[in-house]
Amino acid sequence: MFGNLIPWSRKTEETQKNETEHPLTALHREIDHLFNGFMRDDFFPEFAGKGWAGLTAPSFDVSENDKTIEFTGDLPGVEEKDLDISVQNNVLTIKGEKKEEREDKSKEYHVSERHYGSFQRSFTLPDGIDPEHTVASLKKGVLKVTIPKIESAQTQRKKIEIKT
Repeated sequence: MFGNLIPWSRKTEETQKNETEHPLTALHREIDHLFNGFMRDDFFPEFAGKGWAGLTAPSFDVSENDKTIEFTGDLPGVEEKDLDISVQNNVLTIKGEKKEEREDKSKEYHVSERHYGSFQRSFTLPDGIDPEHTVASLKKGVLKVTIPKIESAQTQRKKIEIKT
């Protein structure tokens, strides 16, 4: 008698259907529902309209030799004019934006997995760098930022003899 007054105990057509479906199918549907809710614009308003692109930033490789430190990252679809690279207080900051460009407005998109939006990465640099002579290049969607070391910070390799 009281079962109809408690909303979570009512058996609707959907819950009856869910009871007969395979447990893994139900789990898959629930996980999809969870992630779709997570990416709603009202869940993280600061990333509204950006989807995953607002939550992620491009990955970079960082390498070093005796004379330079080099940062290499893939930025497909990002143009030079949409990048801002700076070094301040021994922190390299790379900001950019990948803009959405859809030419055909008459198409109905069923799936859109390409990400657009702004990103920012910051890297703390060691002492002994020369930010005044930093060089950046963007070729075929690959950004390379090379920061030279000052003379005193460049390591001089000296072979040490082992005495027996």
